Parts: sequence; structure tokens; C-alpha cells
Amino acid sequence: ELLLLVLTVTPNIDFGVERVLASARRVLLKIAQGGSALSVDAAALCAALAHQCFINEYVFGLAPGEAERAAKLGQSLSVALASRQAVPAAWVLAAACYAPLSSIPLADRLCDMVWPEAMAGLLNAQIAEPATESILRRDIPRLTPVGAPSLAVQAQYEENPYPRWIRTTVTGTPETLSEHLRNAFPHAELAPFNDAGPEVLIAGCGTGRNALETHRALAGARTLAIDLSLTSLAYAWRKAREAGETDLQFAQADLLNIAALGRSFDLIEASGVLHHLAEPFAGWRALLSVLRPGGVMRLGFYSALARRGLPDIEIAEPTLDALRQARQTLATRRDPAANQALLAQDFYSLSGCRDLLFHTREHRFALGELAAFMRETGLRFIGFVVDDQVLAAYRRRFPHDPGGADLRTWAAFEQDHPDTFAKMYQFWVQKR
Repeated sequence: ELLLLVLTVTPNIDFGVERVLASARRVLLKIAQGGSALSVDAAALCAALAHQCFINEYVFGLAPGEAERAAKLGQSLSVALASRQAVPAAWVLAAACYAPLSSIPLADRLCDMVWPEAMAGLLNAQIAEPATESILRRDIPRLTPVGAPSLAVQAQYEENPYPRWIRTTVTGTPETLSEHLRNAFPHAELAPFNDAGPEVLIAGCGTGRNALETHRALAGARTLAIDLSLTSLAYAWRKAREAGETDLQFAQADLLNIAALGRSFDLIEASGVLHHLAEPFAGWRALLSVLRPGGVMRLGFYSALARRGLPDIEIAEPTLDALRQARQTLATRRDPAANQALLAQDFYSLSGCRDLLFHTREHRFALGELAAFMRETGLRFIGFVVDDQVLAAYRRRFPHDPGGADLRTWAAFEQDHPDTFAKMYQFWVQKR
């Protein structure tokens, strides 16, 4: 029961488990082509497997001839739907393990048929929800043009919206912004700022998980979430509506043109965004121009030191087949770089793998570069978002800085512990 639930809500992040799931998918394809019926329990397992394949964007490797057999099954399903013939459940489940059901002509007719109970959620996820996103996409406000420097990144996220997620992790009672910062950084010296109904900008919200979590965690927040990708924004908007957050606003905008909105903000989040710009510090300056005095920012940048060991692998074109093949090649290698890739959560979905290893544009930073920009612009460094054990280790090494606000000693700590910021430098700053 636990396995079935996990398969439907999050990508698997273990390659050994992936091999088992890929093998199970091949067995299901064989059953579907052989015409055998599925028991209720087997249908539930296969529906969960199809959910998993949809969540990870069909990233599993394929055995020789498997893609052709799956394509033939999809064609048979399409013909049956066109002629309104009876369709075996195994056909639908197997087809859904290899491509979204919404990609099959007349797939909406499946929603009018009677299926095992376990298939209801699958049909909703692969047919009804994409249809809703197509409608929402047309109504997303376009606040600024997307400039030429941003077009390549926009194209990537239209093809591969990121990140993949099903559920948020928001718990507890909403806090004021000052309460949140005081709880996270009790030693920080903070200048006064607006704490009643803060104006919040999520710059580069992607598929909206972070935007939804931030909006729900801050009491009275008035939140605008922007992104380049309409595909990402449509997913984000649908998920926010499902969560009952009708006042969380989503819009397409290029953060390089953010001043054109004529608005200012008390909090700006740009996590994992600026390092994909042609000129990251120009993007940071653009966001600072709309941050109110005393306002705060939460930022995320790639660490050059932490990402030093990722594999250097190239593909001609980031197609589904090319990404699949690159992942399989890495999985068969026995070297530290390949092992580091397999340990990364992003490796286990198509959009995540592309974001991790094959992004169209990526900058990596030394901590000193970021510190120099903060000095130049007069920003006050508040602190890093790190696990408690990391902060405890830092305090043991540098007991004179219990608040963890000295970037010079953090640079020394990272040299000794180069994987500290394996995901990103995540930190808060305040505008003086």
C-alpha cells in the first residue's frame, strides 16, 4: 500500500528500484499485447506504475524493440477509440506507462467508460488535468515581453517544465515575515521592514511549488509569481486553484524587465533562477531595483565547488530519446562523476535530468563572487538556509559567529566541506 502511494506522488530516486519498475513495465506491455485480463490488485499496481512513469516523464530506459511495441499498442488503442470498441484495461494502463494518454487521439472517450477504481486518478492526471492546463494557459496574464536573452531558457522550460511535483510540504500556522526570519535567524541584525501584508514577488516560479509554499506560509502575503514558461505557469495555476489559493497571482514576465511593472516588493524570491541568465548579476540588479528599502530577498545560486564533480556529458539535442540514452550511459559507468549524478534527485525525472546536466545555460559561482556583489550593492547578508547539523558543524569550527553571517568563514568552511551546498547556495539578504 505504501509503495503504491509513493509511486503516485513523487519520482522514485533510486536507480535499483528504477530497474525493477522498468522491468515491471515490460511485463505489463507483454500482458496487454497477449490479451490477458488483470486482477483488481494487478490493475492497482499497474495504475501506480503508470502514475510514476507520467511523473518522471517517461525517463526509464527501453529494451530493444520495446518502444516499437509500445507505439503499436498506442495505435491499436487509438483505432479502438475511434470505432468505439471495447478497450481492455491492460491496454490503457500499458499505454499510459509509455506516453501521456492525452497524446492519444480521442483519449477523452476513455473518461466515459467504466474502469477499475484504481484507474480513476490516472485518467484524471493524464487526460483531465492537462486539458484544464490548456484552458488556463490561454488566460495567463502577459505582463512584460520576453527579451531575446531569455528565449533559449524559455524554450527549455516550455518543453520541460520544472520541477516535477504533486504535493507541497506546507504545514503549521502562517507566520509574519519577521517571525519567519527571527525563527530562522535569531542572531541576525535586521532593519525594520513592512510586516503587515507583505508584497511578495516569486521571480522564476517554474511549476509553482515554491510559490505556493511561500504564499501559504506568510500571513497576509500578497504574492505575484512570474515565469517565462506558459506551460510551467499553467501547471502552477492549476495546482494553486486545487489548493484553494485563488488570490495567488501567476503571470508571464521576464525578470530583466521587471521594473516595467511599476511595482515594488517587500520580499523577492529568486531561487535557482539567476544562474540561468546570460548575465546573472544584471538580473540581480533588476530585482533589487523593485525591492523596497529594508526589503529582503531569498536567493539560490549554484556553487562551483559543490558541482565540480558532476559528469561532463554532452548530447546533440535534448530529446526524450537522447536524455534517456545519456542517463543509461551514466548508469553503466563506474566513476565518481556518474555516481554523483545518480545520487541527485533531479536525475530521476526528464525535466530534472535536463536541468541538472544539460541546461541550455548555467553559471556556477564561488562564494567570494557573491560576497563581492553584496558589498558593492550594500546588501546585508542574513544567513544561509542549511540543515541544523551543517550549522552546528560551522559553529563548532567558528564559535565567534553563532549566527553564521560571516561569508569569509563560510568560504573557508566550504573548502573543508565542498559538498555543503550540493543543491545550491540558498540564503537571505536585506536591502539597506
